[in-house]
Amino acid sequence: MSPEQPSPRTTVIVPTGADSRSPEAVNPACSRGIGKSRSLPDLLLKVVVPFLLIAAPVAICLAFVNANAVNVPFLDEWSYLQYVEKFLEGKLNLAEFVNVQHNEHKVCVPFSIMLLVSAVSRQNSIALMYLSVGIILLQSLCLVGIGWPRVRGRANSLLLLAPVFWLMFSLRNWENLLWGHQAHLLTCGLLIVLTVFLLDRANRSTACFMLALAAALGATFSMGNGVVIWPLGLFQLAVSGFCLLQAKAEQPPTRSSLAAVNQDGPDREEPGAWDESALHPHSNDFNRPAWVFRLTAWAAVGGLTLAYYLHTLTLRTSPGAAACRLSLEKLKRYPGEVGQYLLACLGGPCSASPDVAIASGVLIVLLLASCLCSFLAAPPAIRERACAPLTLFLFSLASALLILAGRFGGGLDSALQSRYCSFTSIGLAGLYLLLLSFGKPKSTFQALRVGMLVCLFCIAAVAGWRSGAIAGEQVRGARVVYSNMVRFIDLQSDDGLTELFSDPAWIRARAAYLRSHHLSLFAESPPVALSGLSSVTAPAPSFLLESINSEPSHTYPLQRSVVVDSSKTPSLNFRGWSVDFPARGPSKAVFVSVDSIVDIPTGMGIPRPEVVAQYRRRSFLHSGFGGTYRTDLLAKGLHVVTLKIVSPDGHSYFQTGPLATLEIK
Repeated sequence: MSPEQPSPRTTVIVPTGADSRSPEAVNPACSRGIGKSRSLPDLLLKVVVPFLLIAAPVAICLAFVNANAVNVPFLDEWSYLQYVEKFLEGKLNLAEFVNVQHNEHKVCVPFSIMLLVSAVSRQNSIALMYLSVGIILLQSLCLVGIGWPRVRGRANSLLLLAPVFWLMFSLRNWENLLWGHQAHLLTCGLLIVLTVFLLDRANRSTACFMLALAAALGATFSMGNGVVIWPLGLFQLAVSGFCLLQAKAEQPPTRSSLAAVNQDGPDREEPGAWDESALHPHSNDFNRPAWVFRLTAWAAVGGLTLAYYLHTLTLRTSPGAAACRLSLEKLKRYPGEVGQYLLACLGGPCSASPDVAIASGVLIVLLLASCLCSFLAAPPAIRERACAPLTLFLFSLASALLILAGRFGGGLDSALQSRYCSFTSIGLAGLYLLLLSFGKPKSTFQALRVGMLVCLFCIAAVAGWRSGAIAGEQVRGARVVYSNMVRFIDLQSDDGLTELFSDPAWIRARAAYLRSHHLSLFAESPPVALSGLSSVTAPAPSFLLESINSEPSHTYPLQRSVVVDSSKTPSLNFRGWSVDFPARGPSKAVFVSVDSIVDIPTGMGIPRPEVVAQYRRRSFLHSGFGGTYRTDLLAKGLHVVTLKIVSPDGHSYFQTGPLATLEIK
């Protein structure tokens, strides 16, 4: 044999048959993509469009907060300020802080995060609102992390997960977005979803299991609803592990079936059959002794945590709290109302209307029943993949039952409060991911139930926009007035301060601390003062003093006046609007002047859509003003009311003629 001839031992034979082990033979889709760049329409459909659909609700939510947020403590935020004060002065007792309680909730984990944000932002309530947006974003990403293995490889897989973002960022959730203190509720929801996400991988990863334990502990000490994660986590671990044991006992999938996993195209099975994309490729990696150990460890840690939680928990015993709770007597007497309350709570993310919410709740229950039938009839590998989404819905159901038990006395309005939508939205997202877990629909019925749920998401988005936009303007208008009350707290009556918090003395003490340390709204630029401004007679702004104590103000010099009894009405409330046409915007500030002696500052920036409609200028939206004043600071008798309107440049003010007469008795 000549040296130039190759040796038979080195001859390489390339297989070309169906048994080839090349990537093209294992997955024919690979051969179609080799040497061929992705077309522009394909790129738009699979990447650009899903990204825009995901980013749009986030952008809408950020714009909503930016348009309506006002930096002023509100309700429970005043109670939270005591921890800010202790934290900034280094007097916070960490041992006691672990058991810090808000109502019936232990909240040390979210309060710790909020304290860090408060320290950086100097207790800016708007910073806490943006923290809430960030928490919702992380929550949505965790939901996508749960759903991605269930849609990976399907056509437009990213597009299938876009509805999750529209649901979680719905403006139906407006209360949690415009109330900084609600970050503690959202933190609980985030840690619940994170726990389910980690438990979905815990049977194959010790690290994920340990992180799941930590996340469950964090959820427990974020809100009372978090305690349900321990029985639900045990359920998820037990059922998913049992399904993996069954899948491991069955014959493993053949190479040809694995080659077809997560491919789209013509149906490979008869209608109604299970999609092979739901086969679990890791069932052979399941370790039974490790699974038993994790179950035992989870049950032990959960039992100890719940025992400690209940031992150190202090329930409210006030008459109002007792009246709101659901008792056995109420359950026997009003079973229909109890059922309606539960359905309204489940359907709350879809609408603020009781009828629509109850109807949505009925549809959600029917879809759940259908999914449970599919779950029980599915192969073990598919049931294992469905455990995490099912756990999410069960958490939502458990939260609705807790809300029912603690708030039933408040009627359907309490069930539809937007703050609770963050919990029930998790359940709707879990129901959607549960349907995706069954793979590509193989029958008309399977496609129909997915379509009905997506339609429900669309209804939730549209209803959320409407109710959120209206509520956002109302909240901004009220907070502008509250901000003015806190800035000029010495001019306010105790009765007026109860709109901010139940204890006026507490508000005055905390406001003094905020002022002395330049925190919260006192860290911003000081309000406009009339001293040093010049008085001008032209150009005159367009303005209207609408009401005094909700009564229409009467044009001077009619012999009619707004009569106020100082013994019965401790506060005066003024409302109106003012715009500056040369500047094409609202006036800088408005003072209500009584007898040209007492100048009452008002808050400027209340949304007035009717002024926008009247003058056809969107820049006039925040032209409303409102202010309050202690009645006992005015002498009894008749007074003439005028306005002093500061120009947009802040250099001068225009004083109107007499607008109303005010009689103090």
